[in-house]
Amino acid sequence: MTTKPVSALQYYDAFEQALSALTKLRGEYRRHFGSSKKPPPAGYCWFKGVVSPDRHPDYAEWACDAAAELETQFLSPLARLEPRSVLDVGCGNGALLRRLASERRDLRLCGVNFQPAQVRVARELLRGTQAEIIEADFFVHKFQARFDLVCLVESAFHMPDKAELCRRIADVLAPGGEVWLLDILVGERAANVFDGLGRDQTLFNYIPRKDWLSHFGAHGIVETELLDLSSSVADFLQVSDVKVLRDQYLLPRMTSTFCEASALVTAEPEPSSSLELMVRIAVEYRRLSRLLRAGMLQYVLMRYRRGA
Repeated sequence: MTTKPVSALQYYDAFEQALSALTKLRGEYRRHFGSSKKPPPAGYCWFKGVVSPDRHPDYAEWACDAAAELETQFLSPLARLEPRSVLDVGCGNGALLRRLASERRDLRLCGVNFQPAQVRVARELLRGTQAEIIEADFFVHKFQARFDLVCLVESAFHMPDKAELCRRIADVLAPGGEVWLLDILVGERAANVFDGLGRDQTLFNYIPRKDWLSHFGAHGIVETELLDLSSSVADFLQVSDVKVLRDQYLLPRMTSTFCEASALVTAEPEPSSSLELMVRIAVEYRRLSRLLRAGMLQYVLMRYRRGA
């Protein structure tokens, strides 16, 4: 039996439904992973915390704080770089841009995303700021200017053609500009053993570090930093019994969200399809956590710079 392919669009449609409880409780819009120096609470499960934060406030708080800590680490060299413009590729619902807009009013900020639900949230979240949100395919959109900093936060692994991605980034990156990525690599010792590992062409596509070096290097963009955060991100992605998650957490959440959406006369996906997709994601996250611990995959912060 084969599993029906899932697109990134479907993936984030389901996530927007599942994580709405967290937004309502804490005003939390992050959708990326987290990295914390503190150990997770006893019995921690990421899905329980973010889908039912009222039942597991300690899980939710730890996960949200870990995501904020990772975001702070990601943005830590901003003062050194002193960019005038920032492009967030696959900007999700705009949380990173909101932080930048609140801390640096002088920046020209732009986010690009093809997921309509997230674009709606991002535009509302960034109302009144200097940030522009573009609903478009990054690979074909014609930007009016180049950017000093291009960010990809867990979006590059949804893009199968990394050579074309790096070429496109080179098109929009200003001389002396930098590219910062949070992404997943195939571990060096696993690259030759697990051919095709994490290479679901419709949703996830992980490559070894050497491929990133080669693809960026072809455009004069060189690596300046690689930080392995695999251990802490594996803690963040801990997943408990999937059947319990499905029946006691995901099913009530997705049904509730669908009813709310129907009351607003919106065309959200049916709860059954979103539910089964979230179950598949839970299984994949549990697998990902184990592969990160084993060193088969690596969650990394990568920084690249283009020559002046």
